[in-house]
Amino acid sequence: MKRRDFVKGGLTTWAVAEIYRPFSLAHVSSEESNRAGRGQVVAIENGLYRIEVDAERGLIQRIFDKAGKVELIAEPRLADNFRLLLPLPGLEANYIFGPEQQASSVEKTATELAIHWRGPLKNAKGAFDLDVFARIALVEESIHFRLDVRNRTDYHLAEVWYPILGGIRGIGEREDTQEVVPSAGASTQTNLFRRFPPMAELGIPFAECFWSYPFPMPMPWIDVYNHKLNRGMYFACHDEICRFKTLRFELHPGVMERQYGDNWPRPEELGAEFPQGLKLHWTHFPYTRAGETFQGPPVVIQFHDGDWHHAAKLYRDWFKAHFSILDPSKSWMRQEMAFQDSTFLGPEGIIHFRFKDIPEWARAAREYGVKSVIVNGWMVGGHDGGYPDYTPDPRLGTWNELAEGIRECHKMDVKVFLFANIQPVDAATDWYRKDLHRYVSMDKWGVPAKRYGFGFDTLGAKLGYTCRPLVDVSPGFAEYRGIIVRQMAKLAEIGADGVHFDKLWPEVGLDFNPELKISPDQATSEGKLQALKETLEACRKINPGFALSTESAWDRTLSYANVAWAWHHNAADHLPVFKFTFPEWLPGLIIWQYGYTPVNNAVRYGYQMFIAPGHGNVSMKYGPMKRLSSYISEVLRLLAPLRETIYLGEFLDTLEVRFNGPDDSRYSAFRNRITGKRACVVANLSPRTLDASVIAFDGNETGPVRVYQPFREPRNAILPVVMEIPSERFAIVVEV
Repeated sequence: MKRRDFVKGGLTTWAVAEIYRPFSLAHVSSEESNRAGRGQVVAIENGLYRIEVDAERGLIQRIFDKAGKVELIAEPRLADNFRLLLPLPGLEANYIFGPEQQASSVEKTATELAIHWRGPLKNAKGAFDLDVFARIALVEESIHFRLDVRNRTDYHLAEVWYPILGGIRGIGEREDTQEVVPSAGASTQTNLFRRFPPMAELGIPFAECFWSYPFPMPMPWIDVYNHKLNRGMYFACHDEICRFKTLRFELHPGVMERQYGDNWPRPEELGAEFPQGLKLHWTHFPYTRAGETFQGPPVVIQFHDGDWHHAAKLYRDWFKAHFSILDPSKSWMRQEMAFQDSTFLGPEGIIHFRFKDIPEWARAAREYGVKSVIVNGWMVGGHDGGYPDYTPDPRLGTWNELAEGIRECHKMDVKVFLFANIQPVDAATDWYRKDLHRYVSMDKWGVPAKRYGFGFDTLGAKLGYTCRPLVDVSPGFAEYRGIIVRQMAKLAEIGADGVHFDKLWPEVGLDFNPELKISPDQATSEGKLQALKETLEACRKINPGFALSTESAWDRTLSYANVAWAWHHNAADHLPVFKFTFPEWLPGLIIWQYGYTPVNNAVRYGYQMFIAPGHGNVSMKYGPMKRLSSYISEVLRLLAPLRETIYLGEFLDTLEVRFNGPDDSRYSAFRNRITGKRACVVANLSPRTLDASVIAFDGNETGPVRVYQPFREPRNAILPVVMEIPSERFAIVVEV
């Protein structure tokens, strides 16, 4: 059967099946199909949910969680569905609002709704030839929303908002509702239902906040939950295409300007005539051309018992079903619990080390038990200068001297990787002016999307005035990726064990370079992923054990690199959302001055120790750091027999253990994937000695354990176990 256009006057059952192949309605007979009339509510339900949609305009009026007895849409007057942006000459903000459009047809089965808004769609500026097709389906334990838009206009379809869920006031009581929005490796630490954080003060009368994937969100999901009800809601975009998208909240009618406490308007401050609640949705930025169709990925809602930990498992299950995750046991870099980092040449010309110094510099790390080192600032122009010329700077030595330094490290059983980047280029070079400018990432107006730089050795450079001018070029160009890949292969040829790709955060979400053959919302993210893939393929042909690390927290990089620089605050708490979702991930916690707490926190979270003595300018034998280096050596010795549990095991966060300790103590739990035995790391962050107790592990209240502490012999004990932990030290309790 040939593909047909949508018939005039409605969306046929066959046409729905063609557009929504993954959620086909082809099995629905004409007798089963029910076309709801205008002014009616059409509903679908199963044992878990009831969904009600206004048949006249397709507004999502009710989502009822039967198991939790939760009405997600508490204020139906804020019911919504979708919004489109179709920029016009002189009117960039030409929005078309779904609630203002009449639905052409609504088709339903017992568990599926298909809604068609046949063009033209209208707003105050006129009529626009756009067709919109929405799908709501009850799929196993979840609800799936999809939206497709056929663009028959002469303009680009810039934004697609769906599903817009309006009138949300929380899960149960608003004041008891919390949310987790993943951000970098942690979370936003917001409390939207108590203290809404407006991010944009101008443009609309309401308050709004938003976060984008893949940066700063490392995963496109959130969870909204209520501990008192033990109930939560997972809200995710299950997109197999790695494209830029944004999660957005809008608070109606806005916030109250208060210094302290809840900033939601109180009922007595509003009056009953003004509806109050959040609107929540995902936004895509496809810039779909005339004559083409945007096909939206599934947006998934699933209610569940518990809090965000359950949501993390839901996302992990979906991710693993669609993408590979690098096996930690297959990467030498993932096995290392620590590495030493130093900058050899700064961007302002200061030389800290030369290639002939590599053996002595690496030996300093090896003497303290650290068997992995990274050479920064080895290339022409030094660190963050001269990119993408990845050849040795003559001030430091030659290719042969760099290769000899690597060989000497290997004799000490020390692995060597080197610092590089993918997309940053130095705009002050002749190479950029003559050729590389063709690949620059652009905004919609043809201007370079981002200019930045990092000064090291002069105050003017640190202030940003005299630093090397970096701009991002697009890895969406295969020709540019080839420049990077060929140079990384040369590093493999001289014996390097791996490469760290810095600045991999996809901060340029939309790239409008007109020469790109890929859409603006995919050019940066898909290009970077392709660069990782091509680099690994090229380098592993030379060295099968070649490994990558990245400066990013981003789910899709886990297929190629599971070691990262995430820049968590090294002496403070954070919610380890990304690590809990993907225990395979190993971020580095930086240790560059003299504190012991960063070392303890690295153990507590199961993170790698990113050791950069004296802010990365000296070695671990630097005088003021020798005591801390000795402590690191002892910690690595203590952790060696626990590697399979703490570093290669399953990270449980604070689950499956009962703990009692003062406010200055913190703990995390791990499970050995082979034995199933668990461990609890307890850190004392305070300046005084304290007592803390591991009372029990789930299902084990009186079993034998073994207690490990730095500079003490391991001891056997029985649960519950009480430990005296000195200031800024830790203890580990392991099931035996």
